[in-house]
Amino acid sequence: MVIPSAIRAELEEHARAEEPNEACGLVLLRDSVATEYVRGTNGAASPYRFELQVDPEAWFLEDEGYELAVFHSHPSSPAGNVPLTFVLAAVIVERRKTGES
Repeated sequence: MVIPSAIRAELEEHARAEEPNEACGLVLLRDSVATEYVRGTNGAASPYRFELQVDPEAWFLEDEGYELAVFHSHPSSPAGNVPLTFVLAAVIVERRKTGES
């Protein structure tokens, strides 16, 4: 998976803007390359968990050929952690379910 610097900057900006709470949203990918970030709202408003709220239409972007990966930050983790871990995990889990490598 490739996350271009512009998308990475959006993720980091959103994470900083939501501190001390977790930020969350959807990363849209095509051919394993992130092309867009859809900011979500953390319905839990918590630094320890998240409840992703996005426009319900965003979930249908899969029908247009996008892969969707859920992003959330870890504001309670030690400084220096990159808040992209869950994006990678979501894509790996989805690929395992479909049998892709």
